[in-house]
Amino acid sequence: MRLAAALTIIVLAAQGNVLAGICVVGPQATRTIQEALAKTADCDTVLVQAGHYREGTITIARPVVLLGEGWPIIDGEGVGEVVLVKSAHVTIAGFVVRGTAISHVNDNAAIKCISVTDVVIRNNRVERSFFGIYLSSVDRAILEGNRVIGDPGTEENRRANGIHLWKCAMST
Repeated sequence: MRLAAALTIIVLAAQGNVLAGICVVGPQATRTIQEALAKTADCDTVLVQAGHYREGTITIARPVVLLGEGWPIIDGEGVGEVVLVKSAHVTIAGFVVRGTAISHVNDNAAIKCISVTDVVIRNNRVERSFFGIYLSSVDRAILEGNRVIGDPGTEENRRANGIHLWKCAMST
């Protein structure tokens, strides 16, 4: 009897630890990505369910995994950056990211990382953006499986690079 009770406690405790680091964003959960990021602790996972998220610039200021399920759309609606990474140890995967503002001064991007390390940007689709993925002074970044779709109908002075790395080291 004691053994069964002890095993039950161990199993329940282990499940609690597994679930503790995940914050779900969707219709039946936390409603916005930025709200979920505010709730998380370092190294947690924010799981974003399919949907259309219009939140302005989403700023990631702590180490997290931002994971899309069912290709959720993060739409900047033409205002500034869409996702701005300001922390080391960030992973972004599984999203459609679109809708930056056009600015030759601010270099607006769908996903922008400035002066950070150890960033993984994997399996995202970027569309209708000035810069697609923009990294400046970033070390040890991994960009793989991303698809950046430009609009050939857009005037050349209203579009920038699909993937842009400036002063980056040890990045692939």
